[in-house]
Amino acid sequence: MFISEKVVRSKMSEYLKLLYVHGYINNNDMYKEYQKALNSLVIKRIYNAPGDAKVNGNELSLCFERINAGVIRKGEYYLDEVLFHEFSHIINAFHKSLYGPNRFVINNYLYSKMSISTIRDLKQKDAELLYNQDPCFGIVLLDEFISQFIAQDLIIKKYDKLSNNLSRTLYSNDRLSPYYYREVNTFICEPPIKLHTAFSCYKEIYSVARKFIGKYGYNTNEFVKESLTKKNAKYIIDRVNNVDIAKLYTDLRYLGLILERVYLVNNLCKIKDIKDPAYNPKKINKVMKKVLSWN
Repeated sequence: MFISEKVVRSKMSEYLKLLYVHGYINNNDMYKEYQKALNSLVIKRIYNAPGDAKVNGNELSLCFERINAGVIRKGEYYLDEVLFHEFSHIINAFHKSLYGPNRFVINNYLYSKMSISTIRDLKQKDAELLYNQDPCFGIVLLDEFISQFIAQDLIIKKYDKLSNNLSRTLYSNDRLSPYYYREVNTFICEPPIKLHTAFSCYKEIYSVARKFIGKYGYNTNEFVKESLTKKNAKYIIDRVNNVDIAKLYTDLRYLGLILERVYLVNNLCKIKDIKDPAYNPKKINKVMKKVLSWN
């Protein structure tokens, strides 16, 4: 099956049914809310894009040629992966905190819990590694993690049901399913370091997001499912006592810098400021080691 607007619309219905069947949605009101959000999407075809798809507000941009090429190489599950990932962006609380009227909700909420002098001190203390990194970009990394986690989980459950454990062999060596938790090298930093991942893309996001999730008292399934029941991501701040707010602020900035580097290496963003540490693979190595050491 190749992509078209009609196919995208049909995949929305399939996606919602899978969410419901597998416990991501637990009531009809939530189902209707997500259905309304997805049905309101404006689908736009784009050309010569660096990635397969992009969500901006209620607009879903899709590069049909890239996605169809992936379907030819990998199979129909590749189309599911791309679309389920983008649909998950639309409905989760972290994504809602990044666009529209809620765009600065995380930054403002964090700032409201710290004094101006504390914020100034934190920025000066971490200037070498974090420069002017925005904590909100750490929310983008968590949004990416949630979206890819849901996409791969639904694909595995869908294809397990359709064919006797076919999902265990769906992914080729470079696009492995969560059945294939593995150790890999990451080359976004210098020298490269080893990490564990279960993602078929953005392998660094899996490891650093899991470290963050564990540090702040969640298990992964709880964290992902809770992201679908909240209106925005302020709830992760509310779980942290005031003593640890400064740590949360800094930790989100670490996540944001790592994601910025991942995007930069994959040609998914441009950074105008050459002083930005995302350009410096040795600084990224320090940040990656710091995050991967979290308990």
